[in-house]
Amino acid sequence: MIEALIQQVNNTSRLCEAELDLIKRSFVTGRFSKGSMLEAEGTRTKNLYFIVNGFIRSFHYETGEDITTNIRGANSLITAFNGFVNDSLADSSIQCITACDVLSISNHSYKHLIAESISWKNFCHSIYEQEIIFNQKRTRELLTKTAESRYLQLLKDYPGIGLHVPVQYIATYLGIKPESLSRIRKKVIS
Repeated sequence: MIEALIQQVNNTSRLCEAELDLIKRSFVTGRFSKGSMLEAEGTRTKNLYFIVNGFIRSFHYETGEDITTNIRGANSLITAFNGFVNDSLADSSIQCITACDVLSISNHSYKHLIAESISWKNFCHSIYEQEIIFNQKRTRELLTKTAESRYLQLLKDYPGIGLHVPVQYIATYLGIKPESLSRIRKKVIS
């Protein structure tokens, strides 16, 4: 499983043998069933997860409603980033939508890896930049695009998401009600 992560890091900065060994020692493999809660809102964020396969979401509760704020698939990183980076309480929960294989790294090991591996540090810097761009694009799309165009973009970005992720998660991620997404899906199919 670690090979997928190593390939991602090597796409940014070539790992030397010592860095490769350090990464292999720093990450723990895990297999989680559908519905497994990896991190819980209001608790200290323990790990950063690299998704080998499956879909994971981040969500929080707003006025009693479950709001999905992020959906990620294979070869992505996910955690309650605010809690992880600041070593504080999570402002969202992280849950497996499908059965998932992941690699996890603790906050302590993550910081040690950053201090010891320039390639890992470069990779993380690249990921942070990509996340900023992703979040800017997502904000712009929520403000300017129709729900239908946001849905079509999501299907393009994550092939298979419509088959594996429940409608209510996709709907709240898109900022709409499940009934509206059902109408959009019917329109797109016909």
